Amino acid sequence: MGQQEVVEYLKENPGKWFDTHQLAKALNVNSSSINRVVRRLRLERFVSYKENLTFDNHKMYLYKHRD
Repeated sequence: MGQQEVVEYLKENPGKWFDTHQLAKALNVNSSSINRVVRRLRLERFVSYKENLTFDNHKMYLYKHRD
């Protein structure tokens, strides 16, 4: 699983926000692989991200392709 696959998936879904579980399921890989990839993409500013709280007050990050 590489960065390019994640970037392409996000580009194919413009304006939509995804959490790492959704990305992992869509790309058929495990969540830890996606976590490593999106961390690098965040540092390289290829993706936008925002912090969201779940119903039970846990932090969750959402990602989309940077416009």
